[in-house]
Amino acid sequence: MKSISRFAIVLAVALTMVLTIQGQTAVWSLRPSSAKLAVSKGMLTFRQNGKVGLIDPQGTEVLSAAYDSISPFIDGYALAFQQMGDRLRIRAIVSDGDYEVTDVAEELFATRFTFFSEGKACVSDGARRQGFLGTDGNLAIPCIYKSVHPFSEGLASVTLQLKSNKRNVYYINSDMNEISVEPGSGEVIFGSTFSGGNAVVYTINRRGYVINRRGRKVTTYNGSVEDANAKARRSPDYSLGNTQSIGQQQVSSDMLFIHDGYTVYEQGGLYGYMRNGQVVLPPQFDAAEPFRSGYAIVKYRGQDGILRMIDGQFAGHMEQQQLTVNDKVVPKACYQLTLPDELASQNIRLRIVDDANHELPYSQQMSIGSTRTFMFTPQLKGQETVHTYHIDVLSDGLLLWQDQAQLAFHHEVATAPAASRSSVSTTHNTHSSLPSSTTPKLRGPVFKAGQPHPLRKRADDDDNFPISVVVYNTGDSNGKVSLSLMVDGRKTATQQLSVKAGNSSRVTLTIKVDKERWANVRAVLSAGTPNESEILLKPNY
Repeated sequence: MKSISRFAIVLAVALTMVLTIQGQTAVWSLRPSSAKLAVSKGMLTFRQNGKVGLIDPQGTEVLSAAYDSISPFIDGYALAFQQMGDRLRIRAIVSDGDYEVTDVAEELFATRFTFFSEGKACVSDGARRQGFLGTDGNLAIPCIYKSVHPFSEGLASVTLQLKSNKRNVYYINSDMNEISVEPGSGEVIFGSTFSGGNAVVYTINRRGYVINRRGRKVTTYNGSVEDANAKARRSPDYSLGNTQSIGQQQVSSDMLFIHDGYTVYEQGGLYGYMRNGQVVLPPQFDAAEPFRSGYAIVKYRGQDGILRMIDGQFAGHMEQQQLTVNDKVVPKACYQLTLPDELASQNIRLRIVDDANHELPYSQQMSIGSTRTFMFTPQLKGQETVHTYHIDVLSDGLLLWQDQAQLAFHHEVATAPAASRSSVSTTHNTHSSLPSSTTPKLRGPVFKAGQPHPLRKRADDDDNFPISVVVYNTGDSNGKVSLSLMVDGRKTATQQLSVKAGNSSRVTLTIKVDKERWANVRAVLSAGTPNESEILLKPNY
């Protein structure tokens, strides 16, 4: 499956044909942009110009894209790195929650333990000696050791390189005081990180012991020192034993996001969301991540954005289930839509398509709180008794919900007044003198609008944003037509044009743009088929 996370469950979607359907939806938390977004170990990262930064789920930039990589938040902090050859230099410390950035002035580099534990992070200097960095951006313990391991339960395992090339392992506290180890202080060649009150050490005679935080032996430890060392290296924080360490808990969990039970599904090469078998967002995304804590990253029209799940439900129904057609005059149908409360003040659009695949124009007649009322005129070709209407609900460039509704039609034919025999005879004779086969049937001009397209990425210095529309004439005679641009339902520009039969004409109209936003731009003809597209309107600044 083609999704950002490469994971989704593919399901077929069948919309039940009922008069009222209810469901949830989502809105943009961060509108799609050229920045590349990713969820990395519980963080929302974005990449621009080859550099990485951080944003919060609302899309607010909390760390500029100035770094080559960023560690996950552990023990309340993350590290921001700059690549220098084969090493990662630590450039800054970012605190979780308030995202305060503390620069690290000293030239210090990451070790394999790229996280804080008990307020200290393992670091290395330019000579590859190791020590501990504090959360204030300064060295808490100088780089004087051959190797160091994360603090846990107040102690850290460190290795000193002696002049005789002999390496001795010690346990130190935050004040650099060593604790005495009962199996032989100064004779320890391996020491794991404490976990659950215990650690494993090996002495120079290659015997293994479990010790407590006072350095006293608890029991022997079976296995070779090589096996113990290999197991510790596979651990996130160099610990052994069955008890999970702080580092293991922090690294293995998704610290910021929790999966919310919404399933990504595919239909026609696009992706949407459902929950408990019910559609939440119809398929419209090029790629989609699962929702975590109410937020999800999606790729929409080639750009990454963030969705935010909102509470509430949609409900829709036809106010009348049957319409009476008098002498071929079709009355207007009324569709009532109830929105989630959060959408009550939003601009809502409909796309109404009948079962003959005709998109029908509509008008909004009433808006009371979260309830909107829309009216449209059904298109009937004959004595149809039932039509099914497919209704898309859209806002801010998103297809939020889909409904299906049926209308029944009762046809009444007006009785014409009786005509005299002479008049009937005269009419009959008149028509018989002009056989229908000899009467040419001209269609005249038939106009259709193409999709509106922006001609530039931003408005000009006068805030004019140019939009191009091609108007086609597929009829058999020349004609004139009026083209109007509707931006989010409001007419903004109009132009008259002439189009020859079988040809097209391109028209450029400009609209005023004062702020950046996605808008529905609809090309409407005075006679003919309209068209529309979602366009990102950007001011000049």
